[in-house]
Order: sequence, then C-alpha cells, then structure tokens
Amino acid sequence: MVEFFQYVIGGLAVGSIYGLVALGFVLIFKATDVFNFAQGDLLMVGGYLLFTCLATFSLPMIPAILVALAMAAVMGVLLQVIVFRPMIGRPLLTVVMVTIALSLIIRSVMQIFYGPQERSLPARLPSESFGFLGLRISTLDLIVMTKVLPKIHGSRQRLEQTLQVVQLWANGAVDQDDLPPLRPRTYAKLSRMLAVLKDAQFVTFTE
Repeated sequence: MVEFFQYVIGGLAVGSIYGLVALGFVLIFKATDVFNFAQGDLLMVGGYLLFTCLATFSLPMIPAILVALAMAAVMGVLLQVIVFRPMIGRPLLTVVMVTIALSLIIRSVMQIFYGPQERSLPARLPSESFGFLGLRISTLDLIVMTKVLPKIHGSRQRLEQTLQVVQLWANGAVDQDDLPPLRPRTYAKLSRMLAVLKDAQFVTFTE
C-alpha cells in the first residue's frame, strides 16, 4: 500500500506538468479554434531559455525564471501575430500543416543552437526529500503540486472579478445593450463560465 501511494504522489507531480501542457492545448483551441501541434515544442523552448539563463549567463534561479518567462512571452506574442491569428477560420488541414511545420522549425532551430544531446539544468533546484507516514516525498514534487494543481481550477471569490474584466474586454468595453460584442465567441464563453461559477462556486479554465 505504501508503494502504491508513493507512485500516486510521483504521478501527481509529473501529471501536474503534463496537465499544464494539456491546458495550453485546450485554451488555445477554445479561444482561437486553432489546434497547436507545436505546443510541446514551445514548452521545450521555455526549458532551453531557462537553461541558457542558468548555465550560460549564470543568473540566480529567480531572475533566470523571470527572464525566461519574459522571453517566452515575447515569442508567444510574435507567434500569435505572425502564425496563429491568420489561421483563424482557415481549413482544418491548413492549420494542421502550419502548426506541424512550426513544430519542425522549432526543433531544427533548437538542434542548431544546442545540438542533439540532452541538457540538464544546473543543480539549483531542491533535491532533498522528507518522510511522511512511511512515504518519501521530494521537496521539488511538493512544490510542483502545490503551485500547479490549484491553477487548474479556481474559486468564485478569486475568479469572478477577473472573468468580468475579461468579459468587458471581449464586449469592447461598451455599455450599450443594443450593440453586439466585438468578440462574440469569447464573450459567449465567458458568459457561460460566469454562469457556471455562480451556480457551482467554481469553474475550470477549460470551459
């Protein structure tokens, strides 16, 4: 039984990361109707950006994470403007081919700059573990679970105001009831999410 719960804890920690990747697939598809086959490769780019900040520029962990996040955000905005936004409303086969091509381009660029060999982050992450009821729990696994799992869903108190602000943006920040929203698909989805939030007191981001 102890071994079973040991695997459960490890699975939750690793599954949290994969859950974030899957959530990225869902959010992009729900918002744009574009299925991004390059999502995993974009995750890989983020890992290499963090590796570069730590190993090449020898930044401390927190500044390295912040720099990597900023660089990834800039890259995401550029891809949204150049690649993904023009794909909205295009035939499905066109979207599939473009995202697969983007995936291949990213992999090729990463191999040119970093080579095909595996890279490991410098040993700056917590490596110790502690015992609990006969289980060995890694501190890093605990950090991952406590930071990632709550992001999959949220309570009404934390989300209602945020959803209302985004809904106002989707509506074009206009108060006239006779005017259609500027982003009707996003506005409709946010309306459904707010309705579920009020009824069930929580809502998932994968609505």
